[in-house]
Amino acid sequence: MLNQFIENNKGVALVVDEFGGTSGMITIEDVTEEIVGEIVDEHDIEELTDEKLSENSYRLLAKIDVEMVNKKYNLELPESDEYETIAGLLLHHFEEIPTINDVIELEEYQFTIIKVNETTIQEVQLEFITR
Repeated sequence: MLNQFIENNKGVALVVDEFGGTSGMITIEDVTEEIVGEIVDEHDIEELTDEKLSENSYRLLAKIDVEMVNKKYNLELPESDEYETIAGLLLHHFEEIPTINDVIELEEYQFTIIKVNETTIQEVQLEFITR
């Protein structure tokens, strides 16, 4: 695909399904990112996904990966094939969409729900509980 973009001097292509219908669009940036990883440019909206508030407290968008949070902050949040994100982790254990200010305790971690909508958890505050 990358060769076709280069040979045709194009940066965008339509993706066609087996019936000839349009099923999407792909850019040269999409292809390049598959090869080299995420490319941040002036068109990407910068969004704060996580912030360390104190030694044991973090503010997190719930859509970020549990594995990434564990690696970045040297935590041991439970990981599973059942979920990937903080929202998935909480929904897996809480089994319903919590409301704002609900507190979910999971092992030595306490999650306070900061922001939700009708279908998902959007933002949480995570605290490491020392017992």
